[in-house]
Amino acid sequence: MNRNFIFVFILLATLSIVYAIPHKLLKRETTFGPCEPVNGVTPPVLTVKILPDPIIPGSPNTFTISRTLDADIPKTAELIGFIGDSQSQSIIGKAYEKSVCENTECPKAKTPFTLTLDIPQVPELPAQYDILVGIVNPPETILACAVASVGATSFAKTPSFPLSYKSSFF
Repeated sequence: MNRNFIFVFILLATLSIVYAIPHKLLKRETTFGPCEPVNGVTPPVLTVKILPDPIIPGSPNTFTISRTLDADIPKTAELIGFIGDSQSQSIIGKAYEKSVCENTECPKAKTPFTLTLDIPQVPELPAQYDILVGIVNPPETILACAVASVGATSFAKTPSFPLSYKSSFF
């Protein structure tokens, strides 16, 4: 009887330790998809990685953007990123932007490039929100973009760039 009790105790202790260890398989990674077509043309999709992922409100976050484009990026191009409320279609906090060619040569056609965009402090976020990142050439040219919908109830639809956010890019 005593041996059975010791065996059950060791078994339960082992199971408790195994379930307490975090599993990487449970981590949800934010997935970015294409933006809606603008004037019938879908802009190239940017590859976006977020650190930390998922976004942590109240702390700094870094977006790493990469892509190879078919055309040179002009000197006036800007990298813009913001978080939008899915329900009200409005920006949460503010839009963050920086020059694509800041402190470096502008990316050339068919040449891979990587850019970073730092968001110093993300405000509190609703249950559902969108993350939009784009390379734009003002006044109205979207050179490339990506969007992710976080907390959406349906994963059947590929996230797309809501047209009501378009004015936020310019």
